[in-house]
Amino acid sequence: MFLQFFLTNKSQETNPFFSSTSNHAPNRRTESHYVYDVFLLSIASRSSKYCTITIIKPTQRFSSAIGSMIACATEKGVCFLGFIGQKKLEKHLESIAKEFNAILLPGKNQHLTLVKKEMNEYYQGSRTKFSVPLDIIGTEFRKKVWNELLNIPYGKTISYKEQSERMKRPKAIRAMATANGANRISIIIPCHRVIGSNGSLTGYAGGVQKKSWLLNFELLNS
Repeated sequence: MFLQFFLTNKSQETNPFFSSTSNHAPNRRTESHYVYDVFLLSIASRSSKYCTITIIKPTQRFSSAIGSMIACATEKGVCFLGFIGQKKLEKHLESIAKEFNAILLPGKNQHLTLVKKEMNEYYQGSRTKFSVPLDIIGTEFRKKVWNELLNIPYGKTISYKEQSERMKRPKAIRAMATANGANRISIIIPCHRVIGSNGSLTGYAGGVQKKSWLLNFELLNS
């Protein structure tokens, strides 16, 4: 079931998306959906500028083998893919709204349709590479870090030290780890494949348990 929400700080009574006569009105929604709506609405309520934004980024929520995921996309590609309940989810969504000068609205476009399809195939063990276009905002350094992550093969892992050496930045391990943590495209940009030099599973936005599951799953299916 896809989660429906609309970021605005206008009164719900004057918003067609909340009108009882609107085709967009929620229907038989569960309590958890309303709770998540409140969470998303709280992001927009912090700034009155959201009332005048006209650009809309479609968003969808879907289930996966290790928990519900949420994806956002622009006309160019997927700009966010993460887990419901992950660390700093609210901050990520808030940043996306600001950086793209956008509001987030449930909906569909070709990129969301494709990312859901490819993620389902990934969790079935039949997909090891992704073709869905991405629309990423970040510093040049972070983009280089994320691009290097794409070179880590499915079913393999590298250490932060190895990652820094591949980029010819051996003294930038800490900055690289920070960039990995700022990755907004979970699984597709595989920051989960970077581990400690001693083999330990270091931090992961979705949680160390999810990181462990993903690595074991990929190893079994590679």
